[in-house]
This record gives sequence, structure tokens and C-alpha cells, in this order.
Amino acid sequence: MACPVSSNTSLAGARRSVAVNASFLKALLAVGSLVLIAVLVVSFGVISRTIDVARSQRLERENRALVAGLARGRRMLDAFCYAGGFACHALLAGAASALLLDSSADALAQARRNLSLNGVEERATLREGNAFDGLRELQARGERFSLVVLDPPPFTRRKDAVEAAARGYKEINLRALRLLEPGGVLATFSCSHHVAPALFEDICRQAAGDAAVPTRLLSTLTQSRDHPVLLNVPETRYLTGLLLEVV
Repeated sequence: MACPVSSNTSLAGARRSVAVNASFLKALLAVGSLVLIAVLVVSFGVISRTIDVARSQRLERENRALVAGLARGRRMLDAFCYAGGFACHALLAGAASALLLDSSADALAQARRNLSLNGVEERATLREGNAFDGLRELQARGERFSLVVLDPPPFTRRKDAVEAAARGYKEINLRALRLLEPGGVLATFSCSHHVAPALFEDICRQAAGDAAVPTRLLSTLTQSRDHPVLLNVPETRYLTGLLLEVV
């Protein structure tokens, strides 16, 4: 059951209200209480999206707006798309088309609802499958994109598994860079807390070298400002990212 959320207060106040209410509903679901409202429909500026309060992931409002600002006229690949947030923003901003990849049928169903909610579903293609395999298949077919987003779930939550996670991040970034045409842009993210920003940048540097793709760093990225990092709680820095351009 979807419930639209509206507010006559400030946007910041609405975001706080939605965050609090979503957290409350998650807690109720966790203890098995009956909840009648399972999906929220929330508007942020020009975009509307559904939020599954039982399974919702982080909201990257600022990063999505940044990517959307580069999207006009571009062919986009949104890998690990989850609910399609990046693709929705990009298509609303004028992206020519978007291919959304995710291994979860439930996530793609939510992405389809979000695309339809924003009237951009006709320019989107959704494909279910392992994103690692999907990136390899796209490269094998000679596909090219001018905008790629890699926003996977955590590859590790343990410090002793960072090396394995690093191999995964290198693989997907290498494939993504090879899929980009000259002048193409890659927005790549890690939400593995133990993969520090310096390590993630080094992983992407190695990926660019192995891919033999000359790459320029446009910007370093992190979580939105309404998710502050506390210096004495390093776990609060949960997102690191890079905006890269093929030159």
C-alpha cells in the first residue's frame, strides 16, 4: 500500500519527518507489528519516488542531482540500480536513455514504479541479472555509454575481507571504464565502510590503468550533508565516491 507524503513546511523539515517516520515503521516491521503503510511516495523537488520502508537503502539526493546535471543527451547505464534513483534523475534531466541493471526482481519492480511515477519509463530498459556478468556482456557486445553509475551494496562489512572487496570494486570499475566513450563520465561509489576514500581512489586508479583508459578525476563524492560524519565515530562515513571522465 502506497502513501503519498506532502508537507507545507520546509523541504528540510519534510525530509526529517520522512526519515523519522520511515525509521519508526522499520522498527515496527522488525518486531512483527502490523503496519498498514508499507511504501511511501515522497517528492523531492521535481522528482517523486517510492520508498519501501522495510528495505529502503540510503537516499543520495545530492549525488543524484550532480549526476543529473551531466546527463542531458547522454546514454546512461545505471548498474546496481536498486530503485532507479540515479536513472530517474538523469532521465528527468534529459538523458537520452537509460539501461538499469540489478540482480533483485523486487528492486527492479520498485525502479519500474519510480520510472512510471516520473513519466520517463519509455526511455528506460530494465534488465535483471548479476551486474558483474552484465558489465562483461555489455563489453563483449561492444556497447558504449556516455554516462555510467556504479552504486553497489557493500562488498564487505568486515575489515578482514577488504582485499576481496577491493578486487570486486576494481573489476566493476575496469569494466565500466571500458564501456565509456571518449568524454563519457563515470560516477562510482563504495558504501563499504572499511574501504577508505584513499583506498577506493587507488582501486579506481589501478582499474583505469589496467583498462588502458585515460581518465580524469572531476570530483570526489561522499554522502549528503544531512548525513553528517562525526569525527569520533568513523563508521558514520559510510559512502565514498569519485566522478571520473574518460579523456
